[in-house]
Amino acid sequence: MDLMPPPPVRRIVLEDPPTVVHAPPTRGVTGPATAARPAARHRPPGAAVRERMHVERLSVAYAGKPAVREVSLTIREGEVLALIGPSGCGKTTLLRTLNRLTELTPTATRTGSLRLDDDNVDTLDVTELRRRVTMVFQQPNPFPMSIFDNVAYALREQARRRPKRPELAPAVENALQRAGLWEEVADDLDRPALRLSGGQQQRLCIARASPRNRRSCC
Repeated sequence: MDLMPPPPVRRIVLEDPPTVVHAPPTRGVTGPATAARPAARHRPPGAAVRERMHVERLSVAYAGKPAVREVSLTIREGEVLALIGPSGCGKTTLLRTLNRLTELTPTATRTGSLRLDDDNVDTLDVTELRRRVTMVFQQPNPFPMSIFDNVAYALREQARRRPKRPELAPAVENALQRAGLWEEVADDLDRPALRLSGGQQQRLCIARASPRNRRSCC
């Protein structure tokens, strides 16, 4: 019996700038449609990569039991960073600490420093921090409202005045497109979000958390 070779392993060196991977060209698309497509963003060789978050010797414990031990990590703009490890090794705890969600656990303690755009996260208003550092968890948590209202929720909450639906529509569509959900729900945005499949609910939560969505209206 012939066995398939194992998949290749790609190791990421955290000290190096992130690699920019461009989408392959679309087959069979020519003429004006191709010309209208925006050019892919390209980072010139040697260009500076902006650091967004810096974690320095971070340790977290629950009731004195260590969950994360002295982790140091740099998170850069435009970077896709994966944390891989066995169950219970502290991946979720580390992520929850980035926007101070671990503070919601009474027995949790933390040491080390966390900086966002050179600001100590402990000096930031926690609501503002969580607007800038959003999370979508493995178990999706859509609000018990329509698809449209789920994505529009943050826009309405942060607007200086309560925007009407036509004002929100372009931003909602943009967020759903970026999350890869628009084609599946475009004709039924008033459907209750809780009736979506698990995968659709996950993408809806990604659209709701999209920073570009929150900045694009009102």
